[in-house]
Amino acid sequence: MLGTLPDGELEAIDLRIIEDETFAADVALAESDLIEDFIEGSLSGDELRLLNENFLIGERRNQLLSELTLLKKIASRNASVIEPREMAAPRSFFQVYFRQLVFGAAVVLLVVAAFVVWQGRLFDSVSPVEREYAEMNKREINDLSAYSDKSTLNLTPANLRDGGSSASRKAEDMTGDVLLRLALPAGELKDKMFIVRLVKGSTQLFYLSDIRSYSNQSGREVRVVFPKSVLSPGQYQVRLLGTDGKTEYGSYPFSIR
Repeated sequence: MLGTLPDGELEAIDLRIIEDETFAADVALAESDLIEDFIEGSLSGDELRLLNENFLIGERRNQLLSELTLLKKIASRNASVIEPREMAAPRSFFQVYFRQLVFGAAVVLLVVAAFVVWQGRLFDSVSPVEREYAEMNKREINDLSAYSDKSTLNLTPANLRDGGSSASRKAEDMTGDVLLRLALPAGELKDKMFIVRLVKGSTQLFYLSDIRSYSNQSGREVRVVFPKSVLSPGQYQVRLLGTDGKTEYGSYPFSIR
């Protein structure tokens, strides 16, 4: 969220986090609340977009999110198995809820500790490369001849591929920029905008929002450009989502050899 501030204000906050340990602890607690809001699904559409664009990028942050999600599940499971006891006599609020309060405090401490261990700084700015390609993909890609000098991957959704196979390319044969053409399923998707996520395993490598679709001879497709630098050998998936971040229109597997 800090990435939306003017550069001067963002720099001032960065310096204060470094110089003032008390303020850094306050920021860590605020970030903890933000992650809990994300896990519980209480963020607005704009907040969800900012979180995906500025935070959930890279293996370290996705591991952190997985750790916090697991903590929440453990807390929920333990809370659900506490059985009511027969009351012999009226007890104070402190006596009744002592164990729950202790457990809740332990969860909070674990969350804060996880942030301290896994983060150097959580909400640092998106890299210049990511910003450059986000801007590039906001431009129209109507004239494919302008991209004839780039490597192209034509991808179809996993559920429509024969035999579960996926597209594959050799890394050494690819140009610096790679054009991905994602075939859309049949339907009224002409005027829809999309979110595109490039994923390797459980790690999100790129997140692009407000991506449009284009007509082709077979129907419609989504076109996006990624840098070859993020495509090391391995298995990948491109997930095509609606602007709500939840509706999935297709998952497109491919591999780099």
